[in-house]
Amino acid sequence: MDVTGETCGHYLAFTDQDVIKNGSLFKCAPPLREAQAVEELWEYVNNGTLSCIGSDHSPCELSEKSEEAHGVFGAWGGISGIQNTMQVVFSEGVNKRGYCPTILARSLSEGPAKAFGIYGKKGAIAVGFDADLVILDPEKTWEITSESLRYVNQISAFIGLKGVGLPVCTLVRGKVVAENGKLVGQKGYGEFVGKIK
Repeated sequence: MDVTGETCGHYLAFTDQDVIKNGSLFKCAPPLREAQAVEELWEYVNNGTLSCIGSDHSPCELSEKSEEAHGVFGAWGGISGIQNTMQVVFSEGVNKRGYCPTILARSLSEGPAKAFGIYGKKGAIAVGFDADLVILDPEKTWEITSESLRYVNQISAFIGLKGVGLPVCTLVRGKVVAENGKLVGQKGYGEFVGKIK
């Protein structure tokens, strides 16, 4: 059977105590778990049981997260994280826990490319693959702020999180599209990549 396992950056960084402290801003499905579960997830990423780390990017307006308006069960259940996944995972996994940085290449690139059937064009630095690269400064400190987010709705459970290790340059098919926190690529430069037969 072709089975893959995935987790997300927020499950590798936050616990159930963050929900208790901060409320519905940290509400997601499945819900955040206790600290021991976070450590076990990290070990599953490390040993390859979980082959992918995704963002599960689930944006909404702040009003949709309101417990006063919707109740705890009606408040939006998702976390916006696509922009910050790599820096959070690097800081939490490599800096804080001492895992080898190669697990990031495997779980953020190779694993997803294989799961979606596009490995051979995406997912590795090799002849015949697209030159999609992220250059990360392992010593650059950061703090996620609402102003730093490039989302339409600049809210996220990650706001206020601090760490070390920040992407400073992103290339898509060999062309720089983001540099030092700014989008510099041409709009519409992306292209659809279908499953490789």
